[in-house]
Amino acid sequence: MSDFIAKVRVLLFVLVGILFGSAANSQVSGGGNSVVVEPLAESFSFWGGSKISYLSGDDNAEAYPCLTSDGLRLYYVTGTPARIMLARRTTTSGSFLDKVQMGLDIPGLSGVWVNADETELYVSTGMSKQVFVCRLSFPEKKFVKDKEIVLRDSNGVTSVAPGFLGSVSLSSDKSELYLYHEYLGCIGFRRRFDSSYVQADYVERPAGFRLEGCQLSRDGLHLIVSAKDSTKGASYQSLYTFSRAKLGEKFRASSFELVKVGAVSGLNMYQGTMSGDYSTLVFTGNRDVYWNGNDLYMAFGSGVNGIAEDSDETGLRVFPHPFEESFRVKVDGYLGGKARLFSIEGAVLAERELSSTEVEFNVAGYCSGLYMVELSHGGKRLILGAVKH
Repeated sequence: MSDFIAKVRVLLFVLVGILFGSAANSQVSGGGNSVVVEPLAESFSFWGGSKISYLSGDDNAEAYPCLTSDGLRLYYVTGTPARIMLARRTTTSGSFLDKVQMGLDIPGLSGVWVNADETELYVSTGMSKQVFVCRLSFPEKKFVKDKEIVLRDSNGVTSVAPGFLGSVSLSSDKSELYLYHEYLGCIGFRRRFDSSYVQADYVERPAGFRLEGCQLSRDGLHLIVSAKDSTKGASYQSLYTFSRAKLGEKFRASSFELVKVGAVSGLNMYQGTMSGDYSTLVFTGNRDVYWNGNDLYMAFGSGVNGIAEDSDETGLRVFPHPFEESFRVKVDGYLGGKARLFSIEGAVLAERELSSTEVEFNVAGYCSGLYMVELSHGGKRLILGAVKH
């Protein structure tokens, strides 16, 4: 009898291996539906892409970033064992120069997402395939684990297939939840009850791409994903977006677009997060395959506040460009406001009152590279890039 039971167990293990091995292969050649498309020209374009040195200055890993809608607060996972941190800044042009630990002792953290008023934190836990909602406690102002989110397959019966689960994010009304699964790609769930979600669809995967870490934009209309283009022999992961017109619609491969990040090369770009106005991008960057090699990088983009891309706007306002030691900026439309000069890491290097139509900055004592100039007056704001040879 014992021999019979042993043989049955072996047979079951073989069948499970075949079943989930097929799921794994479906990601390489499918991962949901595989659709032959050419990525669209980038609609998101960002300046810079430098390491946030204050947050990534040690040998610990920093990963799974989540920006608040205003872009002033950044939640992320760091360390071994992993813990959740909060970094803060005072302006959307600056860098993150303040960080605190946010409590929680949950093994295997593999993602973090915070709601709009920062009273709920959702975390995913890797190989244990769990998602927890954590609530802010007072007066400690730390998050404590509240309850587990129940995840079901498309039949609403069994749990999600075995495999690493990470990069949790939700729509603002919490009707949708998205996760990355190592075998199944990016998966969308729909809420059934308050803490129960049912798998609704796989994100369509462009043929030749493997989709990895993902996060919903704050308005829920874009899904930011990490992917590698094997059809062109790409060596590194890049960031892409899927788009849709409204919540509840499926993310289609036909909307797949590259996210352009200007100064980045030779770097794997993993999970990305954007502020609500799309003016700030933070992502996990890694030059090797080890957990401790993960760092956080930040770039500034076109957004909706009039931030200039690498376009004619810089050529019209900044001269000479590129420059050697100093440059001038035309400030038409911003008289009476302020101009501030930033390093690519967000440090304020100089500030000027705008009392004439031009302002000059001298950076002779600084290294070559990209600098940012912020013009502001009233509710208007413009950021320009300036390159020093």
